[in-house]
Amino acid sequence: MREHAECGSWMIDFSVAMLVVAIVIAVRHILKGRSAKRRVTANVVVAILDVAVGISSMVTVYRVGDSGAQSVWGDQIARLKKANGG
Repeated sequence: MREHAECGSWMIDFSVAMLVVAIVIAVRHILKGRSAKRRVTANVVVAILDVAVGISSMVTVYRVGDSGAQSVWGDQIARLKKANGG
């Protein structure tokens, strides 16, 4: 259960990162009138950042959920496997 709580505390960091990316996207939208070269470069950087934060957030959500499920159901699954000869 401790691992689940520790992993869950990481979600705050990932939520803040997603908020920062959303703010950057909103600011980029507001500042559309900049030069085309800067805009393309900034869009690529923001897209890469967005994908990285999104993927890392999904992995973290999976790890948090898995650690919680293991802490709650881990003993039950082991007992069922043992009872069924597995």
